[in-house]
Amino acid sequence: METTTLAARALNPISPSTRGKAFLALLAGLGLTVASTLYIAIDALTTNRLTNHIRDAYPNWSQDDIDADRLAITIYLLGFGVLGAIAWLWCAWLVQRGKPSARLAVTVTFIVGTGLAMINATQSGEAYEQIVPTPYGVVGLLPSLAGLAAVWLIWRRGA
Repeated sequence: METTTLAARALNPISPSTRGKAFLALLAGLGLTVASTLYIAIDALTTNRLTNHIRDAYPNWSQDDIDADRLAITIYLLGFGVLGAIAWLWCAWLVQRGKPSARLAVTVTFIVGTGLAMINATQSGEAYEQIVPTPYGVVGLLPSLAGLAAVWLIWRRGA
């Protein structure tokens, strides 16, 4: 049985049989990202969860200040979702084309994306225990599961 180092494997193209599975994992991540972004957008537009979250942190703020913060948090999270979708598409394209850079791109994107999602889920600031409401933070972490599957698929032996 031939063994290869991680460095050597990083520069080799992904095998055709692994490409299809990794591509599906990446598409699942894209789907989860779109779904979580839509959930946040719909929830922000139709419920008072975010308004109440802000009001709990800043009970003396005017409604204008609360609305401005609500808009800022919503735009930030929607922008994060759009950038995440672009990253999924880019990684899926690299994997599907069998590009040698796919392993590194998927791995770095997974690390950065999951790290940022963890920050979103746990970041506190000023009067906020968490800046992003817990349901939004949890939903934002779900795509990382698909990213972990993709990373595992492309780095396992024989991939």
